[in-house]
Amino acid sequence: MAHKYRNALRSQAMIRQAFVELLAEKPLEKITVAEIVNRADLCRNTFYAHYQDVYAVMEELENEVLQRFEQALDEAVAHENLSDPLPFLRMMAEAVAENRKMLRLLFGGSRADVLVGRLKATLVGKIHTHVDTAGIRDEQGFLLMVDMLSAGFVHLFREYLHGQTKATPEEIAEAINRVYKAAVPLYQ
Repeated sequence: MAHKYRNALRSQAMIRQAFVELLAEKPLEKITVAEIVNRADLCRNTFYAHYQDVYAVMEELENEVLQRFEQALDEAVAHENLSDPLPFLRMMAEAVAENRKMLRLLFGGSRADVLVGRLKATLVGKIHTHVDTAGIRDEQGFLLMVDMLSAGFVHLFREYLHGQTKATPEEIAEAINRVYKAAVPLYQ
């Protein structure tokens, strides 16, 4: 039984690797199951045993990225209430730098806006849940500021991934942190 499970995991890994290689060469909409199985040296039935279609492979990769970001957020809020977001921002910066190639592919295709929206929603949701708003007199304004900074955070890292900024992930994290810390007193 363990042998079958290992084979399934190996097949999925081969499918994903072939998909990522193809995604580096062409847009998602032009990738076919036939190309994936040819590159992975698998049969079509093996592909369909694991995925419904090409988009299911993409969605699985997107979900893994979001889970990694959410896990980093959870680790950050487990230790603090995000009154100082710099540790979290640094964790995100490190994750982006380490996974730049894969993230560039995911944030560069036709589904990039969907992924960006999901990432921003995850970020904002966690922040809204865990930020201590005691002492905040303008809670609505504060939450709008958090939304804007989250959008800026995602946008700047997306620019980094595509080489559209000279700022490093660490510099982006520090800049977002400075803006956050400067803005909080406006709402207290």
